[in-house]
Amino acid sequence: VDAREFIKANGITFPSVRDGNDDVKNAYAATGVPETFVIDRQGRIALKWRNEMRAEQAQAIEDTAARLAAEPAKAGS
Repeated sequence: VDAREFIKANGITFPSVRDGNDDVKNAYAATGVPETFVIDRQGRIALKWRNEMRAEQAQAIEDTAARLAAEPAKAGS
């Protein structure tokens, strides 16, 4: 299935981009297995989960993302 078709069919609303040269994959050492990253405003990994996700992990990811979103942006960010 084409990624655009998958996004549309599943009602995904968050940004999705293609990493054509694997730059982002390499920068964050992504492996391609099910992975979730929460990236802070400085581009650092605030939380990384490799594996299938259960409710506990999803809640930790939501909590981390909410905490980061609530932090004020630093000048120049």
